[in-house]
Amino acid sequence: MKKTVSLVIMGEPFEITLEEEFFEFVKEDLAKLQNIKAPKELLYFFLNQKKSHFKIEKRIAEIIKKLDSI
Repeated sequence: MKKTVSLVIMGEPFEITLEEEFFEFVKEDLAKLQNIKAPKELLYFFLNQKKSHFKIEKRIAEIIKKLDSI
């Protein structure tokens, strides 16, 4: 099932349609995005998200490496 969401980010209105499961995954991030008022805040939000993904991918690579050595 799909869900349509209306957002206002930095004064710009957006309407997006997301799969409901994905919406549940990102709804906290979408709420945070609506509170961003300046490009600098948006940059930090983006970088923090990327840093989180980087750490997860790095950890997965380490686990795969350990599994390959077994």
